[in-house]
Amino acid sequence: MILILSVIISGIYGAIATYLLNHEFSMGAVRASALISFTGALPFHFVTEPFYGELGSVIPIVIMGASFIGMASKEIGNNLKTMGVSGLLFGLIFLSTGDFFNGYGGSLGTTAAIALGATLGLKRLISLKNSLI
Repeated sequence: MILILSVIISGIYGAIATYLLNHEFSMGAVRASALISFTGALPFHFVTEPFYGELGSVIPIVIMGASFIGMASKEIGNNLKTMGVSGLLFGLIFLSTGDFFNGYGGSLGTTAAIALGATLGLKRLISLKNSLI
C-alpha cells in the first residue's frame, strides 16, 4: 500500500513541479525536468538500501517519468490541475504495466505521453458534454 501511494504522489509531484519550473519560473522544459529528476533521486542515492527498500529504486524513476509530462507546452497542458491528473494517471499506469512497455523506445516517455493524452482526451469529453447540456 505504501508503494502504491508513494508512486502516485511521486507522479503528481514530478508533473506539477516540472510544469511550475518550466512555465512559471521560465526555466525551460529540459532544465526543469533534469532538476526535478535530480532532486527526486538525490535522497535515495545517499541513504542506505535497507531504509528505503523497493521505494529507493522505484520513486526516482517515477519522478523522472512524470517530469516528462511537465515538459508539455503551456498550450497543451494549460494548468496545474491537468498536470496533477496526468501525474496521477502516470503513477497508476506505471503500477499496472510493469514491463509491458519495454522495447517501445522510452517506456517512461511512452507512459507519460499516454497519461497526458488520456487526460487531455478526458478534458475534451467533459467540455463536449457540458456544451451539449
